Amino acid sequence: MVRTYLDISTLDPRRATGIGVYTTELLRRLAARSDVELAPVARLSRSRAARAVRDTLGIGCRALLPLVPLRSDDAVFHGPDFRIAVRRSALPKVVTVHDMVVFEQDYVPAAFAAKRIADVTATLVRDDLAAVIAISEFTRQQVLRYFPHLGDRVCVVHLGSDRFAEADPVSGWFDLPQRYVLFVGTLERRKNIRGIVSAFEIAKRRGRPEKLLLVGGWGYGTEEIRAVLAASPAKADIVHMGFVPDRWLPLLYARASALIYPSWYEGFGLPVLEAMRFGCPVVASSCGALPEICSDAAEYADPSDAEAIADALCRVLDDDDRRHRLIAAGRRRAALFSWDECVERTVEVYRCVATGSAASDDAPGRSA
Repeated sequence: MVRTYLDISTLDPRRATGIGVYTTELLRRLAARSDVELAPVARLSRSRAARAVRDTLGIGCRALLPLVPLRSDDAVFHGPDFRIAVRRSALPKVVTVHDMVVFEQDYVPAAFAAKRIADVTATLVRDDLAAVIAISEFTRQQVLRYFPHLGDRVCVVHLGSDRFAEADPVSGWFDLPQRYVLFVGTLERRKNIRGIVSAFEIAKRRGRPEKLLLVGGWGYGTEEIRAVLAASPAKADIVHMGFVPDRWLPLLYARASALIYPSWYEGFGLPVLEAMRFGCPVVASSCGALPEICSDAAEYADPSDAEAIADALCRVLDDDDRRHRLIAAGRRRAALFSWDECVERTVEVYRCVATGSAASDDAPGRSA
């Protein structure tokens, strides 16, 4: 049995997106396993996270005290959010890297990038770092681009698509438009909201009847995105719903005419698989990890070309044969990515490092 200290310091399962979804699924599924002795930990400054995990998931958490050593025999410390928040010790460390976007200066605030680059660098040059989990091959290559010394310590463990049950009506909830194009994610610069709005405007000029629903909170570039939305000639048909609870997402996916996701940079792109699972065809960027994750199950477009994004969107909306092919391919593609498999491969990484074996080409999790 492997004892796993899982750092949940940044988790709020009530408003989980991206990394929070990943950490929540790890926590739930590791807690249910008989071959893992799970010990969730949180930094003292993040006691609120520990309370949220206890109240929402019913899982207790201990304080992570830097001066109290953690047991190191048959044990591993896992930082699921880029950081290792404990001192150097004999306890082997595993960190998950979701992307390297902070090294791409256009997509994050300069001050945040500087701090995050320092944190990521401090983690990835540690001499007690036994393994790095990258959530896509694209992210693995990005890690090795900046930290080539890590070599075969970097392995790939894809995320899952199956955290939701089938879509059910939500009683007394918002009346959805009859037809709509959906975006799910933080409204931030790297998600290419400007490109989404421009492409939607082109589609409206071509006579498309759909609304555009933007689901997610505000992120970097809020003011410029607000200005784009306010100035759009299609603004009457654009609805920003803000953050919505998880229980609403299956219904939003299932009823959407298409998911539009032409991001500039993605380390994985969880909403594309979740949309596919619920029979929603996807228009995706040809950049980053999205071609790896979507394979032949998406319609692709250059994120720098609003006309190309609009063309891809209209092909999906106008061509019934193409649409049905994408829906079928999407369901098949999403079925290849499960959270149980993600956790199984993660546990295999734990076993490797707890016994002193480094991740390698033959190690678990290299691909999904």
